[in-house]
Amino acid sequence: MQRDINIEVKRRTQSDRTEAAKNKILDAAIRILCDDGYLACTVSSVAKTAGFTTGAVQHHYPSKTELLHAVITQRTFPKSPYQLPHSMSDKSLAVKCQVIIDTMWEYYGAKHYPVVWKILLSVKQSDTLQSSIHQFFDEARRLSESRLMALFSEENLTSDQASSIITLLSSGLRGLSLSRLSDSHDINVDVQLKLLAKSTALLINSFNNKVAL
Repeated sequence: MQRDINIEVKRRTQSDRTEAAKNKILDAAIRILCDDGYLACTVSSVAKTAGFTTGAVQHHYPSKTELLHAVITQRTFPKSPYQLPHSMSDKSLAVKCQVIIDTMWEYYGAKHYPVVWKILLSVKQSDTLQSSIHQFFDEARRLSESRLMALFSEENLTSDQASSIITLLSSGLRGLSLSRLSDSHDINVDVQLKLLAKSTALLINSFNNKVAL
């Protein structure tokens, strides 16, 4: 058994150790941003939380800007924030809307999601970070709109209509996520998600002149 353990240790390359260290640093940065906010997230505080020296953190991320850029591009923003189903042609409009809401909420409802806004609202002086965030938002929106049109092919949505739906969904889910940070009252998330799904179905029906808003 000891021999097997030694073999496993030897297989761990320098690249593996570097990646593990970076992951630990990014985890620490996200934890501080979530719990204490942007100003508290410094290279030294991240180093202390991660169990490294400040110099060790700076070896990987020389500045706070570079550290936060890694948080944004590698952790907070995956290549696609959520994967909408490819097809639900056998489902009713109400079911499709609820599935989409639930799928998107897995992203917007994640604990680390507010990190995006804590960074965005605090880095107006940083073109690099601002650009990274807005580029992601633009790409995610285009992807969501095209997938939405495919999902609702039976409803024959136009690109403008798909854009309106994405605006409704992203605004509602973003607001629900951020409200949990400051609202002193318990928020029934399930009820809010169902209401948003019903609002989406109502909006789509209005596009087809089935109901009037």
